[in-house]
Amino acid sequence: MLETLIKTLGVTQAELGRRLDISPTSVWRLLKKHQPPQHRRADFLEKLRATLRGMGATENDIGNAMAVLGTEPAPATNEPEQTEEKDDTMALRHHTLSQQARQAFGIFRDPFAQPEQPEDVYLSPSIRYAREALYQAATHGNFLALVGESGSGKSTLRRELIERLERDNGDVIVIQPYVLTMAQTDNGAGKPLRTSHIIESILHALDPSTSTSSSPEVLARRVHEALQRSSRAGNRHCLIIEEAHDLHPQTLKALKRIYELEDGMRRLLSIILIGQPELAVRL
Repeated sequence: MLETLIKTLGVTQAELGRRLDISPTSVWRLLKKHQPPQHRRADFLEKLRATLRGMGATENDIGNAMAVLGTEPAPATNEPEQTEEKDDTMALRHHTLSQQARQAFGIFRDPFAQPEQPEDVYLSPSIRYAREALYQAATHGNFLALVGESGSGKSTLRRELIERLERDNGDVIVIQPYVLTMAQTDNGAGKPLRTSHIIESILHALDPSTSTSSSPEVLARRVHEALQRSSRAGNRHCLIIEEAHDLHPQTLKALKRIYELEDGMRRLLSIILIGQPELAVRL
């Protein structure tokens, strides 16, 4: 089976989708339904063979795994063709326990509910690594992107990071711009998060009394000076932006310049971007 071979090679479904340049929905159909994309099917199958070969699979394994795909196009169905990626395709459905089940096993809290404290977070090896990488980035002036599918636990790790910083390092000031209505472009449903908005968020966190109704050049100077004063007072700073896959390209470029603000040899600001797989492509 193709799915078994992928697991044996240690390749995730997300990585396979990136290598084949297909959506999560198409990956799911390929592995679960044995339905490769019908557009230029022969070219896709050849690309799949080359990809598997490049990942270390033997020709025998490739032949056995791809035998299930056949050589003829899959029969037509009445299902509409899905042409856009679905961010939540690979996310697990939310599970619950009935009241009777909880009573039978002596469980007073729903084990599938959102974590309410750090001890509730399940730390698999990959989550443990991401957790430590976030902490190191926040405390040592790094620039980090946390990328994952919808429902993979990114927001939970963000909340746990903030609690951990408050508990272990009270000198780290966390800055979080509001992203409730953020969009890549002005589309009626939201507005782009612009560089000026990020600067205003930093100034509000460090010096709420500072006026932000100034020219961009004056605002840039004020935010640099505010970061320097706070840093010399013994503070560190961490800018966290959720839904970062919706950031405008110009804002991403500006973040690089903000990250380069320094006081001597010391960086003044850590930046953590949290978003779905599109963020990795945009970066």
